[in-house]
Amino acid sequence: WIWNRFTMSSGIGNLKVAGVPEHFNVPLKDVLGESFVEVKGGSGAMTSGLRNGDYDVIVALTECIVAEIENGGDVKILGTYVESPLTWGVSVRNENRNMSFAELEGKTFGISRFGSGSHIMAFVMAKQYGWNTTPKFEVCKDFAGLRNALNSKVIDVFLWETFTTKPYQDRGELSIIGGVPTPWPCFMFAMKSSSSIEIQKKAQSILSAALESSITYKTNDQQKSTQRICREFGLTEMDANSWLDSVRYSPNGSISKLVLETTRDILIESGVLSKANLQLSDVSLYTLPNIELKP
Repeated sequence: WIWNRFTMSSGIGNLKVAGVPEHFNVPLKDVLGESFVEVKGGSGAMTSGLRNGDYDVIVALTECIVAEIENGGDVKILGTYVESPLTWGVSVRNENRNMSFAELEGKTFGISRFGSGSHIMAFVMAKQYGWNTTPKFEVCKDFAGLRNALNSKVIDVFLWETFTTKPYQDRGELSIIGGVPTPWPCFMFAMKSSSSIEIQKKAQSILSAALESSITYKTNDQQKSTQRICREFGLTEMDANSWLDSVRYSPNGSISKLVLETTRDILIESGVLSKANLQLSDVSLYTLPNIELKP
């Protein structure tokens, strides 16, 4: 009903909005219905698709958007969607379930693609734990590819969102040995800086409607949200409630200048970005011209 009302009144049916097929995007799916494009390859695939004109708007990981901008991509941030951190589950084969993070140094990390969250967060993890060796990488395309590569021993470890991975641990396919939370908010709306004013306005309306929808989702009246997450994403009731309790959607889509500066600085410290090659000196330029940053 939300979707019918919104699409009929705003005419966004021809706008291609992409996001991951995960529990975070239920409010967005309720708003967009069939106009929502699920991208199993994650944020790296979405930034590539935005670059190629496959999508008009992407709901992608903050670190991927910042890295894409600083690598010269024609991308601008529209607003914050999920402001809580994302915890990346560290997955290994079952026989390695007792491994420590220190023992992962020098191992081969599976990633969906270069520039993806699974790629960037491996660098952040290496920096946080003081590794002297840069991780080795194997591109595995998507989540299914990562799981297959792990169990065929092509890779030793991969990072993916914890609760998306958890059902596969429950089935005995892999073991999650810990988590690495992002030091920034999860997801932001982004689009090409060259997008028309009309598309920008429609995208802003979609973000506002999704954040309104998230209030009902978080309220979890009569456990309806919990039941839906269990049904659609295979989580246990305990895991679904744990995730719902922890997630925080932005109240108004505002973007923090400090968050953008922190994200950029950590990406530089982790070796994802080079300070000497930064494209933009002011993070205020990361956003569309009509967006005012909060401190």
